Amino acid sequence: MSAGLFVATSGASFADPVALRFAVGVPPQVHYNRDLFTPWSETVSAASNGTLEINMFYAGALGHPGEFLEAIDVGAVDIAVDIAAYYPGQFALSQIASLPFMIDDPVQGSMALWSLYESGAYGDMFDGMKMLAISTPTAAMILTTETPVARPEDMHGLTIAASGRISPQVAQAVSAAPIDVPIYEIYQSLSRGTVDGAITYYTAIAPFSLHEVGNYYLDLPLGGSFMMVYMSQERFDALPAEAQAALDNNSGLALSQAFGEVWAAAAQVGQNMITQEGGTIATPSDEDMALWQASIGDIVDNWAADTEGGQALVDALRAELAD
Repeated sequence: MSAGLFVATSGASFADPVALRFAVGVPPQVHYNRDLFTPWSETVSAASNGTLEINMFYAGALGHPGEFLEAIDVGAVDIAVDIAAYYPGQFALSQIASLPFMIDDPVQGSMALWSLYESGAYGDMFDGMKMLAISTPTAAMILTTETPVARPEDMHGLTIAASGRISPQVAQAVSAAPIDVPIYEIYQSLSRGTVDGAITYYTAIAPFSLHEVGNYYLDLPLGGSFMMVYMSQERFDALPAEAQAALDNNSGLALSQAFGEVWAAAAQVGQNMITQEGGTIATPSDEDMALWQASIGDIVDNWAADTEGGQALVDALRAELAD
């Protein structure tokens, strides 16, 4: 976490700080806990002048992404790191982060997604939620075991692990067969030959040892994931004013940017592990990129047409990323 990124204050302390439970679904050593959220919780607590104490709960101790909305609603969790795609139909506009060729850089992308939130571009999608940060990992790429992929036709007939709504569409658009495989089962599926490859992230390489089973990687920006750090607006409103200020002063654009920086660093670690293992990372030529865009570009257009408010959001994100 960048020194001086977040704001601390000093002053009189209070005898009974409000305790907030911050839940994450992964262990404390995972990059975004170790490098961001654990020190962030300490910084915010210290900045609250004794009015607030944020306690971290790791590794699913209070639930997992996709469960936190309900946990926050019933008061079992106060703050959570969650994934919008795990709530089908609830955050339709959040799929903007998963569209191919939209977001590549996680820092720029995270800041743009937050700016859209501040501008009201998501409408009432987050009503009742106090958003603290929005982020996306580095865009997904194509990993294969035996078949190097450069052009769309190289995907024809391959069986590809692809989860969510958008990634299977990418696979189908290039005549590959998508299979829904949870991230924690991709290694086994690749090693057994159940799938020929996966649409996944460089940030998944280290925690799931995918460099041991993947040989070829195509660095193609196939979409990120809409990740959100949030709490209940009602819970926030009930906090003492200094606790609210500590949260506000250390959240928003700065926290979203820091989250993106953590993703970028984790992606670099994954890429280094790939090359050290002897894997090949390829970048499409301009000619090949044009072929990919011709094959997959309709996914963005179709999403924009089929999603209420989709075209306006696509246009707004493109404008943000162009600045």
